[in-house]
Amino acid sequence: MENKGFTQDGSVDLHGRPVLASQTGRWRACAFLVGYEAFERMAFYGVASNLVVYLTTQLHEDTVSSVRSVNNWSGSVWITPILGAYIADTYFGRFWTFTISSLIYVMGMVLLTMAVFSQDPKANLGTNGVCNKASPSQIAFFFSVALYIMAIGAGGTKPNISTFGADQFDDFDPK
Repeated sequence: MENKGFTQDGSVDLHGRPVLASQTGRWRACAFLVGYEAFERMAFYGVASNLVVYLTTQLHEDTVSSVRSVNNWSGSVWITPILGAYIADTYFGRFWTFTISSLIYVMGMVLLTMAVFSQDPKANLGTNGVCNKASPSQIAFFFSVALYIMAIGAGGTKPNISTFGADQFDDFDPK
């Protein structure tokens, strides 16, 4: 059977149809993937590098608790890709796992922003002008809702984005 411009490695679109090599993948798609990864890394490290300072100065946790919390969250971000890879391979496929996880990641970032901006600095002011520790509900929202939603989102994006880069090039195309 003749090729007629289709990819030779068996690549298909979301509907299972063969794709035209001239209209898919290559560097145009890779630019999106590299851009996504760059912005995701900036978001993660931007949050991670300032988290101990935020926990100690704004939520008034002691330094040891703050560092422990950041390490637990960071560990969660790096362990959830095992679950994300399993879900992609077993249930949804890489594309849908990546897409849904990206939306979850963005939702976590939005919730994190809301958690930070919703704090009234004067609400925790004690009687002698010294700030009180954050309430358990503030801490629960900040960690469980915002930060750990980001960790779940990262779990679905990290194991899938790298392989998408390799998929953009047909192994059988000499160009």
